[in-house]
Amino acid sequence: MKSLFLISSIAFSSFYFYNPKAIRLESTVKHQKNTVYICNGPESEKYHSRSSCRGLNNCSTQIERTHIHYAQRIGRTACQICY
Repeated sequence: MKSLFLISSIAFSSFYFYNPKAIRLESTVKHQKNTVYICNGPESEKYHSRSSCRGLNNCSTQIERTHIHYAQRIGRTACQICY
């Protein structure tokens, strides 16, 4: 009987405290931490934490939003202004 009560209490609490918005928000935050901005110009060497970084002011080509691992894989390093 005690085990039945314990199991039902755990099941109820997991449904009661389940918050899909919090899970989506956590996922978005994780995604934002891994998102960087790069200039596609031939001389570009850095990746940036935000698209409004002044380090991107001289970008003559398109600014691309990408994953930090991709930026590092193509040889980009962190911008000293926004990181």
